[in-house]
Amino acid sequence: MRGFFEASIFRREIPIVLPSVRPHWKQELDHLRVNLEAGGCPYVTAAPILQSIYLNERIFAETKCIKVTLGAPTSIASSAEDGLPFENISEIAEEKQRWHSEGERLHVDAEAFKLACTTQLGLNVETVRASGEFALIKGRWFPTILIFLRDAKASDGAHIDWPLDGKLVDVAVKAAAAETGRRWAHWTFGGVPEEAEEVDVEAVYKLALNDDLAAQVQLAQILYRGDKVERNLSTALQWFRKAASQGHGESQAMVAYMLDEGLGCAQNEVEGLHWHRLAAENGSAYSQRKMAAAYEAGELLRQDYEEAAKWYRLAAEQGSPDAQFSLGWLLYSGNGVPQNLEEAAEYFERSALQGNAAAQYNIAAMYGHGEHAPVDRVKSYAWLRLAAEQEYEGAEGGIEEICSRMSAEEMAKGKELAKELAATIGAQR
Repeated sequence: MRGFFEASIFRREIPIVLPSVRPHWKQELDHLRVNLEAGGCPYVTAAPILQSIYLNERIFAETKCIKVTLGAPTSIASSAEDGLPFENISEIAEEKQRWHSEGERLHVDAEAFKLACTTQLGLNVETVRASGEFALIKGRWFPTILIFLRDAKASDGAHIDWPLDGKLVDVAVKAAAAETGRRWAHWTFGGVPEEAEEVDVEAVYKLALNDDLAAQVQLAQILYRGDKVERNLSTALQWFRKAASQGHGESQAMVAYMLDEGLGCAQNEVEGLHWHRLAAENGSAYSQRKMAAAYEAGELLRQDYEEAAKWYRLAAEQGSPDAQFSLGWLLYSGNGVPQNLEEAAEYFERSALQGNAAAQYNIAAMYGHGEHAPVDRVKSYAWLRLAAEQEYEGAEGGIEEICSRMSAEEMAKGKELAKELAATIGAQR
């Protein structure tokens, strides 16, 4: 197997939320979507690999859940810091032990906090899900519990009001913190707008019937989320279609997504692509990326790398990390477009700064090889370290190889830069 300095960079997409047209990801994406639609987390971390998508600020704000951030165990020395060090690979015995013990107990703690909340709030425990995660906060990883309540019901089967009674949640969290031996536990609700407004669903419905575009979009969203009425995907799709037919770009993208996934309808990627094109022309970064991927794959459309690059660029300039990565790859490989290593590096780095592990590995490789600029082992090491934190294949081997070429001073600078980059990425999430 070729080493880091002998190998070229890779094109490996990391599906997190948005769907891919590439068939080799379909099984993984289908499994992921099932978990997401169920309101749970697709994995439970025992080390800081990938932060849960629900720790993303925007997604957390849209998810009906309770997030509980945990302090250090009371069983360790009082002088020990809360949170875990940025690098989960350490030669210091105490740090190794803390990583091991936190990973071992996180799932158990999640169940303890779930049980405390469901008991205190009178909820049916079978309708509530919990997940243990690690959240990056100011350069340290904090054990974090996510308690998902989208499908939660009261013990008697009745629907619950959202948000829940904060005083009762506070009692439950404090009790669970004491039971699990935590110094402290801070909690917050997800899925609650900063300025929650009362919505008269009946009034919205009447306006929607009278062809009020804003009301049609709002009603579709209410039905899709199921936060004010019982969730109804097929009816939500009907109202999204009405708004989309009036040229509403976000609704066009939503119709395309639901057709792609078969949500509220039979799956129809061909019709979905029609709506993606309209939404992309209306400025939807998501649909622009989907159009680009379709042109690149050449499955639903005639393969056209120039068109793919055009749509990737439009989405990339709107900040889509996946589009930035994909455009970087086209520019790096020169596949159907003129090769431009400097511009490829720019887009890889922009995507890497948003947490894309594949982009982090690729920009590390470019700095390590000196492909677009003079060799910079410090930057290469820092980006490899971040990719390794997400268990990106080949990153650990790359670290071993590049370390053999670095001085102690360079390694110290690389570790410091990795912390700075991680803090920058964390602040954007």
